[in-house]
Amino acid sequence: MKITKCCCCSSTRTGAYIIAIFGVIRGIVYLSYLILLMNAHEWRPEDTENRFEAILIDLSKDLYRLQHNYLIYCIVIGSIFSIIYHLVLLIGLFDNSSVLMVAWLIFEGIIGSVITLLLALVGFVIIWIAGLSGHATIILCISFLFFGLGCYFWLVVHQVYKKTKENQQTGINI
Repeated sequence: MKITKCCCCSSTRTGAYIIAIFGVIRGIVYLSYLILLMNAHEWRPEDTENRFEAILIDLSKDLYRLQHNYLIYCIVIGSIFSIIYHLVLLIGLFDNSSVLMVAWLIFEGIIGSVITLLLALVGFVIIWIAGLSGHATIILCISFLFFGLGCYFWLVVHQVYKKTKENQQTGINI
């Protein structure tokens, strides 16, 4: 499948820049939100459990048994990792580096397909068990919508990667 335009209006290269920039912004927003949630200027490790305990109790009594700190650390690490690999894509685009672009394609492919689908499935099952089947269906549909959008973005960057690789082989600089 050859994609010539991103979102029907801009070139795939411009679309890849937008994807990289929004990926970095998204990671920063997630981290900022988490810091605000934990009230970072007064945060202590022992406070984390109390703050998230209240949130998890509100979600469901069954979710209370989760290890709160591990959940927080996973979100922080995931956000930092997202910022880093989107910066890798941005640098790859600036430098016309197919190696950096392929690194992004691998990471986004793994995270976009495996982790997103697993999280959607786990979220669906937890909400279904909690007796909120209507909400579970909505969350599952939204998850698949974002999964599809992620696949489209992956294809856009893959097209830019192929074009960059082709230009490197022929000696043309973009």
